[in-house]
Amino acid sequence: MAVLAVLAVLTMTASALASGCASAATVNPAPRTVPSIQRWTGGTGTLTLTTASRIVVRRADASALSADARTFAADLAAETGLNLPVVTGSAPRSGDIFVELDTTTTQAEGYTAAIGAGVTIHGRTAAGVFHGEQTIEQILALSPDHRSLPLGTAVDWPTVAQRGVMIDVGRHFWSVADLKTEIRQASWYKLNDFHVHFTDNDGFRLRSTTYPNLADPGASYSHADIADLVSYAAEYHVTLLPEIDLPAHSAPILAAEPSLAWQCPSMASPGSQNNQTLDITNPAALTYVTNLLKELVPLFPNSPIFHTGGDEYPDDTAQQSCPELVRYAADNHYPSTDAVFVAFTNQLDTIVRGLGKRMEVWNWWDALNSSTAGPNKDVLIDDWTADPTELLEQGYEVVLSSQNWYITPGLGLYPDDAALYSSWTPSTAAGVHGYEVSLWGDYRQTMTDAAFDSYLHRPLELLADRTWGGPLTASSNYTFEDDADAIGTPPGVPQYAPPGGTLLAGTAYGTSPAWENGPNTYQHVFDGDVGTFFDYSQPDGGYAGLDLGTPQQITRIRFVPRPGQEQRMVGGLFQGCTTGPDSGCVTLATVTDRPTDDWFQLPVTDTGTYRWVRYVSPAGGFANIAEAQFWGPPATGTITAGTSTTAGAGHSADPTGGSTSAAARMDR
Repeated sequence: MAVLAVLAVLTMTASALASGCASAATVNPAPRTVPSIQRWTGGTGTLTLTTASRIVVRRADASALSADARTFAADLAAETGLNLPVVTGSAPRSGDIFVELDTTTTQAEGYTAAIGAGVTIHGRTAAGVFHGEQTIEQILALSPDHRSLPLGTAVDWPTVAQRGVMIDVGRHFWSVADLKTEIRQASWYKLNDFHVHFTDNDGFRLRSTTYPNLADPGASYSHADIADLVSYAAEYHVTLLPEIDLPAHSAPILAAEPSLAWQCPSMASPGSQNNQTLDITNPAALTYVTNLLKELVPLFPNSPIFHTGGDEYPDDTAQQSCPELVRYAADNHYPSTDAVFVAFTNQLDTIVRGLGKRMEVWNWWDALNSSTAGPNKDVLIDDWTADPTELLEQGYEVVLSSQNWYITPGLGLYPDDAALYSSWTPSTAAGVHGYEVSLWGDYRQTMTDAAFDSYLHRPLELLADRTWGGPLTASSNYTFEDDADAIGTPPGVPQYAPPGGTLLAGTAYGTSPAWENGPNTYQHVFDGDVGTFFDYSQPDGGYAGLDLGTPQQITRIRFVPRPGQEQRMVGGLFQGCTTGPDSGCVTLATVTDRPTDDWFQLPVTDTGTYRWVRYVSPAGGFANIAEAQFWGPPATGTITAGTSTTAGAGHSADPTGGSTSAAARMDR
């Protein structure tokens, strides 16, 4: 056991003795983190980092841990204002943070973080130690002075091996900088897999020197861009999972090489998805794809798996209506036309294995309910159809990309965060590698990266928490989201809303009566219960507000839409009024996109002061809103911990509020 681990135990024991007989109330509860800590043993008192503190890497582990320690030091400098030196050694001093590898730890990504006279973090792998560092950073984010840590020991590990996110850059092209932000955000929550859907009908996003006319240079990634992403992901212990979707979703390939398209109308109908599938009976198609894979697969040296799509090629009806495909299947003794597509998948498997990778595909052949035998059993299956039982029984290994975790703003598909937090349990069955939340760009090609991110970050928090497998520490997803908002984003990543330390209180006012003279009046917007809501009797002109008593500055706004009526908030206005409850009003923030059934935040840049603040429904919106919070600056001369207890049903508003740090990022 490391020196500081022993000191931690002695310090906690001494603290208890010094207080005579420490009562249970003085024992530090488990810190709020995302994901929650598996096992916490609380001590009493706190450790405060100072200018004398250091990050000490055990000398024997310097080659494995020093780079992470320097990243850790940079994060702590941004978070605490302390520039802690990184040194190597074997005997840490009191107040130091000591990091080491520990071969006795059984779980590869697990760690122990003991906080006593100093902090000791050890894990079997560098990834485990890194996760421990993220936990320390999250705890500091909630500390009133951002330098103090509660005494105690966290023993933590994930129950699901692969925990990830998929981003569709094929339809909507993301900047390299924003992809890096998402990688960092994923690592903050201890996710370890970052699946990038690089190609689709809207664009082939990987530039090729073999086929230079394939990708649009203005909306694609160069080899240098990919090297940058690979390096950045490795720095944060995230593995990139690249995907090139074949043979369907191949419009860019067919635009560059029209000879690879099908000729039969059923497989190449203008205006349909079918004309975007490679003619896999044409030997030139396999040659083209082989050359492409030989160039692009090696761009991802740290990725053990390469995804080749296999999704949404034409169904059996279209296949049977294509004479050349039917003839090809008969001439080559395939049992069905669908078997031709499965054989193509197996040909790709041979190519990918020859390039040193394991191949992964979507389970489209299975979703078609074809009787054809599936791909080779060594192929990892990306299963989006929720129940993997049959695939597991057939001998496949799977990653579960269930539609329950799909985010598709263009189709109005979003996870049910409330149910997923409270009642969903991930499978730990043999053969299940893990889970991922999938962000799709269908029909939203021109939406901004920030707008996509606003839909992603809540499910990302939830998936991270539930797949890590720690205890449910909140009463609902709303209280969980309070904790996540209080912790904020990692150092260097802008917050979703600017700092705000005081949750403002006042006297509720608004329009009435409610729809059909029901109980859903304006008071419910401020009652701290997301199970109640405001619904004005008229489709227009409804508002609910607070009389603050004296003019106040507003720095951020949080709100929850009425569940099931989220679309009705688009165009809604949050206003501050100077001369009366509904006069002299200025718009502080606007709901520009459909919110989901979660806490959402809007930044406020207006620096004026307002006695009255209110939410005003858009035309036809019926004022459907469940909760709203107006936040002001922190109290003068204080630093608060960024907490809010206003959340799930039965929880009352806490006017003491809190704050987070860093620049503003829109959270719609």
